Amino acid sequence: MTRSEDVEQRDPPAVDLRSVAQLNMLHSMAATLASLDDVAEIAAAITEELRTILDYHNCRVYVMQDDGRTLMPVAFRGEISYEYDHETLEELITQVGEGITGWVAEHRTSLLTPDARLVPFAVQIPDTDDILESMLAVPMTVGEAVQGVIVLSSLGYGAFDEEDQRLLEVLASHAAIAISNAKLLQAEREAAETSSALLGLSKQLTQLRSVGDILQGAIETVPSLIEAAAVAFHVRDEHTGDFRLARLLTLDPETIRPWQEIGDVPDEVATSVVFDNDEPLVIPRDSPIVQGGDYLVSKEPREMLVAPVTWEPDGAGTIAVIGRDGDVIFRDRELRLIRGVADLTSLALGNARRMSELERFHELVA
Repeated sequence: MTRSEDVEQRDPPAVDLRSVAQLNMLHSMAATLASLDDVAEIAAAITEELRTILDYHNCRVYVMQDDGRTLMPVAFRGEISYEYDHETLEELITQVGEGITGWVAEHRTSLLTPDARLVPFAVQIPDTDDILESMLAVPMTVGEAVQGVIVLSSLGYGAFDEEDQRLLEVLASHAAIAISNAKLLQAEREAAETSSALLGLSKQLTQLRSVGDILQGAIETVPSLIEAAAVAFHVRDEHTGDFRLARLLTLDPETIRPWQEIGDVPDEVATSVVFDNDEPLVIPRDSPIVQGGDYLVSKEPREMLVAPVTWEPDGAGTIAVIGRDGDVIFRDRELRLIRGVADLTSLALGNARRMSELERFHELVA
């Protein structure tokens, strides 16, 4: 007689189940990221998918901005609790080298800590409690280029381990490629939109004859390219040398002063700030130039984007874009756009001047 033995069915170890779940998530996440071409959507997908496999209280996806220094939180996901509910977008914006997130971006190295309070370079958000929280921060890199940082935090000590770190590092490598590709696509789309808008402006301005019409056409084009509370065009007075407001397009009436209250910009201010540089520039809202002068366009100090405009034989003016709110940051894209508008306006004003002189000549010899 043969003896039969009962075969005991054993459950697979919990660690094996965890690894399988992580691998399944990574495969799913890689496919999802490959199908997205928008940075915000990619960041949102990361926070959503991570929630299915890692138990965190807060997840933030930071993306490196064009200046190579600013880390912007593009996606933010967390449980509703007193400790995290008070964090705002503005408070979470950080710079490379600043705090844990900035350190990870600067060194392109992951950081895992059971207690963020023990990290000597950690920065506490103002007006928040000094709480015990675990943190895991991983850089998203493509080669030497840092695309951003993924940051996980959880209340309590030691919520994350090295396996979580390895998982997040693999995910970060996929995310970095997806974000890099999305940035390139976005740059191509913006370049096409910019070219189309500037071409339209060029065609419009070449059909205009008077200086006033050209200035109006220029400032009306700007809001389609750059978010603004107002666009102003100043022209140098040939007698005083100061720059007088010639055209004003108000898009946010509550924040912009009435035309009759806006004084002339002193020649020394315009020359030293704008024309000595001969390039568009951003004037921050804390600059002395935008503090209390009667020539200010906005009621309160605002960041301004200013470009010089010159035309033959001796015409000079400025086109200024006033930020929609106090925290607007004009970057390289806006600088390129306003330079294009200024160049086309300069060309059109020069052509109008020559056309006017030619018409006067024909009237004299007729």
